[in-house]
This record gives sequence, C-alpha cells and structure tokens, in this order.
Amino acid sequence: MAYYLDSENWENTNTIVSDGNSYTFNIAESDIIHGYESWESASETLDVLFTGNAIPYNIHPKGFYNSGGESTEQLKVLKAILMLHNLTIISLPGGTIKLVNKADFNNNLIAIEKTDIIDFKRKRLNRDIPETSTLDCLLGDLTLLKSIILDSYSDFLSQIWELTATIDNLEKYTISLFDRTQIEDKQYKVTEIQRDTQNDEYKVKAWEI
Repeated sequence: MAYYLDSENWENTNTIVSDGNSYTFNIAESDIIHGYESWESASETLDVLFTGNAIPYNIHPKGFYNSGGESTEQLKVLKAILMLHNLTIISLPGGTIKLVNKADFNNNLIAIEKTDIIDFKRKRLNRDIPETSTLDCLLGDLTLLKSIILDSYSDFLSQIWELTATIDNLEKYTISLFDRTQIEDKQYKVTEIQRDTQNDEYKVKAWEI
C-alpha cells in the first residue's frame, strides 16, 4: 500500500488516516521533500508505523483476476478466509453449521463439581503455528500479510494451559463447544467435546482463560 503527498501538502504532515487506520511517518524537518526536483536526495526507505486492523477488508483470489477469468478453488479461498480472521466452522447438536472466532467464548459458565470429575490433566501447551501457504490462493505480494498473521497466531497459540478431563453425568451438565467451564478456581474454554452415552460422561479438552 502506498500513499503520495504532493509538495504543497507534505510539509508539517506526519499522519495519514485511511479506512479507520492511522499511519504515522517519522519524518525529521531535514527529510521533508519539497518537490520532485529533490527526489534524488531522498532516502530509499522510510519507516512507517501503522495501527489498526491489518487484515484486508476485501480479498481477491488468484485466477479470476490474472488468468482470464479462471475460477479459484472455493475451498482454498474459504480456508484462507478462516485463517485471516482466526475463524472455525462448527456443527451444533441440532445440525446447525456455525462460524465462530476461535478467540471468543460463550457467556455460559458451567461450574463442574469436583465429585463429578473422573479424570483431570492440565499441561502447558505450545501449539503448532498454521502454515501460511494457505494464503497462497490470494492475489498479490503476501509477504507482509503472512508475517502479520504469523505474529498474531504466535501470540494466540503460545504458552496455553490445556485441560483434558472426563466429566460424569450427561444429564446434570449441558456442555457445548466454546462454553466456559469452571473447575475449582479456574475457568476454561471448551475446544473439543465428546459425549460418551455408554459411560454417561463427557470427554473434553479446554483452554484456560
């Protein structure tokens, strides 16, 4: 993304706002370019600090734009969208398909009694960072976008405490994906769940909140 200022508006300008994001230029008075005649004396690079959401509002798949209208595989585009926004698709017990953000959790808080916990393990978890090659179906230079996505997922997935538990009594508790559960003094977000009707118990994995 590039921004151009003409010589009349360059001076005393160090911040540009675009699409709700602000871009701050660290320009010393001696570095201000007053006209195209001074272009050769300008530095080749200029550090820019930007704040706000770096994820593009619209995405443009390859193929249609650079291959004469050729279609891009829809599943690849869907995977790229999910990765860009940290989303996943889940199926609810009633059969409804739902799009959810992995960082969100439901407001439901389910307190699990200690006597109903059959098995309980808690460990520190460093999950694998997703492959950014998922984004290769998108048009353009993806180097900077991939770097931003990697940083975001590194913060999201690193140093997480994960709970693995078996909880008794299916009728007593109604537990779903992304519910908050409380065991003793800690809260967890359910990330995986399995109902074992034969043994009347839940098997869950959850991240500590």
